[in-house]
Amino acid sequence: MNIVIVVVLSLYEGKEIPQWPLGITLNALLALLTSVAKGALLVPIVEGLGQLQWLWFCDQPRKLADLEIIDNASRSTFGSLRLFFSLKGG
Repeated sequence: MNIVIVVVLSLYEGKEIPQWPLGITLNALLALLTSVAKGALLVPIVEGLGQLQWLWFCDQPRKLADLEIIDNASRSTFGSLRLFFSLKGG
């Protein structure tokens, strides 16, 4: 996806700002492409954390609080940091 952003930027480098319909600007297009790229990167991370939950609990009995920590890691940056520091070495 970053390649698409670079291509779009290189197409319009040194040129006049394009006039697209519906008031869409080059900046709006790049913001949209960046959001799509972020979303595409999050999908495998969330899926991996979901798999981690099952693997974590299938080996041996664990605390139920661990389930909440892993679940929160898939929802926020703070949850990911909490997972990193609470389950390190586990």
